[in-house]
Amino acid sequence: MRISASGVLISIIVALCIITLIVYYQLTGPGWDLIAHYQNGVSLLDPVLYSCLGSPPCGMMGNQLTFWYGTYFEPFRAPLSQVLFALIYPLSGSLSIIVYIAILFIAYLIAISIVCKRFGINRLIGYALMLSPYFIYVPIIPNSTEMLSLIFVLAGLVLLADRSAWSGLLFGIAAVAKYPMLIFLPMPLLLLRPKSVMASMLLFALPTAAWLGFSQLLFHNPLASYEMVFGNVISNSAHVPISWAALIAVFGYQLLFLVVAIALLLTQRSAMRKVFKRAMKRLHYKKIVRTLLTDDVIYRYAVLAVMLALSIIGFWYIGRNPDQLAQMRFGYFAAASSMILVAVILTNALKAFDKRAPILVAVSTIAVLVVVLVAFYANRSLAIVSGTNNPSFAQAKAVLAELGLSNCRVVSNSWVYMIYRGVNAFPQFFFNSTTKTYPIVDFLNKSSATNASYIEGLSSARPVYTSPNFTILLPMNYKCYT
Repeated sequence: MRISASGVLISIIVALCIITLIVYYQLTGPGWDLIAHYQNGVSLLDPVLYSCLGSPPCGMMGNQLTFWYGTYFEPFRAPLSQVLFALIYPLSGSLSIIVYIAILFIAYLIAISIVCKRFGINRLIGYALMLSPYFIYVPIIPNSTEMLSLIFVLAGLVLLADRSAWSGLLFGIAAVAKYPMLIFLPMPLLLLRPKSVMASMLLFALPTAAWLGFSQLLFHNPLASYEMVFGNVISNSAHVPISWAALIAVFGYQLLFLVVAIALLLTQRSAMRKVFKRAMKRLHYKKIVRTLLTDDVIYRYAVLAVMLALSIIGFWYIGRNPDQLAQMRFGYFAAASSMILVAVILTNALKAFDKRAPILVAVSTIAVLVVVLVAFYANRSLAIVSGTNNPSFAQAKAVLAELGLSNCRVVSNSWVYMIYRGVNAFPQFFFNSTTKTYPIVDFLNKSSATNASYIEGLSSARPVYTSPNFTILLPMNYKCYT
């Protein structure tokens, strides 16, 4: 069997991405949000969580956090990833996060393949763009719901290009994987035929209705998660501009290749003028609906253009976050939409030119992946700060054991990381009648200004262990609750 140069280069790109994921995971460990989704999934398997049905809402504080006899559940998080963890955990146990990441990566490769096939994208160009460093470092390990939702969006995009009403269901599933995907609610309107549009909209609503029903049963408020998430978005995104670093991370890579495509097209200006005139004639305003209903090529471009427009609107709305890394993360669907459109343009631009050009695109991606991977590994001391492999968390657990506090409930501003490491930790803004007596584990590289009572507790408690990275304190009347 003859192996093409294209196949070899795609294999190299995929292999580099796998190596990058392994190195990234080993250095940082899973990120905060990924751990929270995992903990939610494990709690879904615990019958104790459901024992609060019909009673006051499960120890919830301000629709934010739930502690119920050893379970931990955050109702504001989109549900799909935690449901997947609940399915994976009985089979893979402590390896569930690794298995989950592997499933996401494989599913993403499949999604790229079907998108390339349906939109006529050169596979080498498609994989080179969609496996750029952005999609390895941003949407998978820190949170994972970005990649999970993107997979369903890409599958829905393919069905929409086929004019299938079932596309609405996949866009709806994407919206219960990551709430910003609700921005794609208008996409079924592109089906144009009223019956198809209505059917697709109903299918879009189906997954959301199931989540609202669960929220009503468990938290006695079907909108608990939406109120929390969109409340945070509104408060965080009021007047913060999107940084140039975030814009470059989201759009910079594909814009370089778009410049290449435009440069190639400009060398054929006379041919492009003819194509443009024909397209404008076919897109006359009196015929535009009929053209979209009958011309598959123009329809696919319209689908991609609308998806990109909605993605940019969504990014502009949720991306204005004070945290620059969060800004980069929130642009993932705008990055994917623009990359697909650029891949289509680049593929069509290269058809009349040197067939080796896609290889140059792939080689460029390989070079960038290698450079970024080397740079990331060279700065591994900085990289470990953002995940659970930060040695401070392991050290804090060991010190708690030395002090005889390993089985006690503690308050910590890194409670998710501590829970993941087996410590019975609570956040600084969770209060009941006993919380003020819990030992405090305060990590100095994390914000502790989220609650005035916590700051007051730090000032009145007695330090029993101090290091450059964290401090363990005991309140004056501390007790060890297990």
